[in-house]
Amino acid sequence: MEFDQRMKEARTRKGWTQRQLAEKAEVSPSAISSYESYGKMPPIDIAVRIAEALEVSLEWLCGVDGGTPKTAGDVARLLLRAESAAHCYFESREEGPVVVGGISFMDGPLAEFCAAYEKVLMNFQEEIIDDDIRRIWLERQLEKLDQLPPDAPF
Repeated sequence: MEFDQRMKEARTRKGWTQRQLAEKAEVSPSAISSYESYGKMPPIDIAVRIAEALEVSLEWLCGVDGGTPKTAGDVARLLLRAESAAHCYFESREEGPVVVGGISFMDGPLAEFCAAYEKVLMNFQEEIIDDDIRRIWLERQLEKLDQLPPDAPF
């Protein structure tokens, strides 16, 4: 997710209009519109004010690793990076938790995502599906996880 998408997501979660965000961040409404609608990047001082107004970290808003995950989709992305970087693996069991690199998920959206992702990976490795299908599936699942309310249990 890019800056413009994250800004819009955080703004809409607060139930704010672009004008309300502009007032809180002390910038013009047209500036907020250009950042959100046209993908323009604000200067760092304005990005800081936007992050503070939205009560999110600048790292998260800019999509930089190290920010605190705000959605189940962000947590899933971190798991995918960990799996890739550390050669962890997704392991689901008939009974009990889904395990990803030693982290257990008993139930909920992340457990469901991890169990389904394990099956998609197996199908990809066995060449039942190609990389395009795997990526499209992954993008759609992450979008769904991003839509969960911020206070939803992962």
